[in-house]
Amino acid sequence: MSVAKFAAALRAAADALEAEIEEAATAVESAVTPKKAVKAIKSSQPAATPAAPAAQAPAAEQPPAQSPAASTTTLAKLNTIVRAVAGKDRDGALAILGKFGVNNTGLLKAEQYDAAYDAFEEAKAKQDAQSVQSLV
Repeated sequence: MSVAKFAAALRAAADALEAEIEEAATAVESAVTPKKAVKAIKSSQPAATPAAPAAQAPAAEQPPAQSPAASTTTLAKLNTIVRAVAGKDRDGALAILGKFGVNNTGLLKAEQYDAAYDAFEEAKAKQDAQSVQSLV
């Protein structure tokens, strides 16, 4: 097997593993989130009164407002790409995190996830381009 074929097979295996990790993280998040939401709703609801259902009806008709700046990147997804970059260049990964004023992803604010993911995605693309270039 040539080095290029081996590298391609290794990359495919890594992609499959990353996808499985992401699915598992999503399953864990979805299993935990509804329980927290139910507890929060129950604790914030006052005792039921006849006027309460009428007051809630107009709110139910309106769709919930979504923030345009809502992050689409989860911490699990961010951690996956950080591990991929740090596996090849730990100092580079720490330098990227340093741009956000942290030294690990757990300290990032949720609003920073998308920007951090983009920075790590760019670093990973550079690493992949360098590894392909070294095969040529």
